[in-house]
Amino acid sequence: MIRQQLGRNVRTLATETSKIIKKTSVTSLLTPWCELQQDYYDSGILTRRTTLAMKQGTKTHAKIEKIYELPFESVIIEVPVLTFQDRRSTELLVTYGKLCAITQPSIAKSPTGLNTVCEVKLFGHLSGCDVTGIIDAVGFGQKSPQDPPKIYLRELKTMHGKLEVSQSQKAAARLQAMVYYKLFNGLADGSFSLPDFLTRQGLQLNKPLNPALLEAALESNVISSPSQIKNFGELAKLVQTAFSQFEGMVSEELCTEYINDAKTGVTYDKYIFDEEIISSFLSDRVQLFLKNREPRGVPASEAFKCRICPFSPRCPVTTSIAAGLPLPQLSEPPKLLFTQID
Repeated sequence: MIRQQLGRNVRTLATETSKIIKKTSVTSLLTPWCELQQDYYDSGILTRRTTLAMKQGTKTHAKIEKIYELPFESVIIEVPVLTFQDRRSTELLVTYGKLCAITQPSIAKSPTGLNTVCEVKLFGHLSGCDVTGIIDAVGFGQKSPQDPPKIYLRELKTMHGKLEVSQSQKAAARLQAMVYYKLFNGLADGSFSLPDFLTRQGLQLNKPLNPALLEAALESNVISSPSQIKNFGELAKLVQTAFSQFEGMVSEELCTEYINDAKTGVTYDKYIFDEEIISSFLSDRVQLFLKNREPRGVPASEAFKCRICPFSPRCPVTTSIAAGLPLPQLSEPPKLLFTQID
């Protein structure tokens, strides 16, 4: 399976109309790290380095995620990726295969009885910013016989040691799932155009697909015939059509599952999608990426991060604290009140 690494860099895309559009990932949009530090990285003042702890954390999460989700459906296409267009083509074919598989009665089911596929790539445009991300699990089916079939979105979080989840961790995870809901729903109801998104990325819709990729897709039973997809644009439309079969079926019931690295327990956090909350968050957060507001420091609950920040000696927040001076005037983030499901 080809999975794109979600970096935190924000890139600028110039369209034919010279309109400037930003693009980023869900990971960057929801990063719990300091906005000031992220701004230092984006501006080139700091160079981002992956620490040993970060590498170990990534490996631990991947290992637990693989074990925990092993029974669920996976679509694998193995082919050398030589260009950005090849990578996007592979992602789209894998996504298409998963969207087709999730409606089949024979695929693996979650404990709630839902057909389930893992790691579904999503695309969208939120508050003036192109966004991509990968949702951990997508379920499809009926939770009870009287309910209509729906799509249920679920995120998996790895915890070290005890399963004690702070309110700030829950808030960030809930926002992340709500962003995924908006991305999935936008693709399903047609309010977001996948071909237009790919064009903004500089990809050529009329370009034929890599023959090796088509052959791999055939071997994986993702497509039934090479003539099914003549070029990259047809693939984009095929994926959009696959999403559209779920129009009006994306459940507002969202879930985050927290599992510790010893795999001895799982904590479930269930909540309802809230358009007002996510719109308030996005309108504030995206303004940072569009350079329409100044970055903020970490909240008081996460001030311990300042001790290990490489920019701390030059940061206006930490230097003001050390000198006993008033903190720089920064705008306040919006207050968010979630609706939890018991």
